[in-house]
Order: sequence, then structure tokens, then C-alpha cells
Amino acid sequence: RITIAANETFNLAYNGVSGTGEGLNFEIASGSSATFSNLYTINLSTNAGAERALMIVSKALQKVDTIRSQIGAVMNNLQSIFDAQKVAYDNTKQAENVIRNTDYAEEMSNFTSLQIKMQSTIAMLAQANALPQLVLQLLR
Repeated sequence: RITIAANETFNLAYNGVSGTGEGLNFEIASGSSATFSNLYTINLSTNAGAERALMIVSKALQKVDTIRSQIGAVMNNLQSIFDAQKVAYDNTKQAENVIRNTDYAEEMSNFTSLQIKMQSTIAMLAQANALPQLVLQLLR
């Protein structure tokens, strides 16, 4: 928000539009540069002065709209980056909670039980493989 009151000085700069003090430099639609040394010297009681003031206001509104749209685009980009980072953070936090909340005693018990079952299965396979050899020895 820019507020300009009588006898106040200000500085304004944005992409080629700049002004210092009580005057402003605007790029007019025709491509020429109009310099107003003091905004308060424009005579609004004449057609030319009123048209000049309307031109200044119109150009200023265009610049404000352009700046607002650019700021809006930046805000949308920042919001999407924030949302993506929030999702990544939540996923990481969830994974950490799964790891931290693991019941190691229960998991070790399950591991030991499965290991015993695997060893007994290997022993049964070894015996099953030995039976055909015993039959062959009996036949000799």
C-alpha cells in the first residue's frame, strides 16, 4: 500500500518504474516518458489536466495489478512448496514413529520362532534325502 499525502516525500522503485521525492516517472502507453515534478501541480479543473491525471491513475492501477498478480504467483508457488515439504515431513515422522514404536521383544520372539521352524524343516529335508540312499543300501 502506498499512501502519498501533501508535503510528504517518498521513494518508489519497481521494474523500470521509479520515482524519488514528490514526483513520479511513469512509462506511458505510447512508450514516451512523462515526468511530473509535483503531483499537486496538476490542474484538475481543465480537460487536459483531468486527462493527464486519469492517465496517471490508469497507469498506476495497471502497475498495481501487475505487481499484485506477480506477488500472487509467488505466493502460490511458496504455498505449493510448503505443502510438499509438509507432506514429506509428515511421511518421515510417520516412518520414524513406526520404527520407534516397534516392540523389539515381540519381534525377537517371532524371529526366533521362525528360525526354529526353518531349522526343523531343513532337518526333515535332510532325513527325506537320506531315505532313498538307505533303500539302495538295503537292495545291495
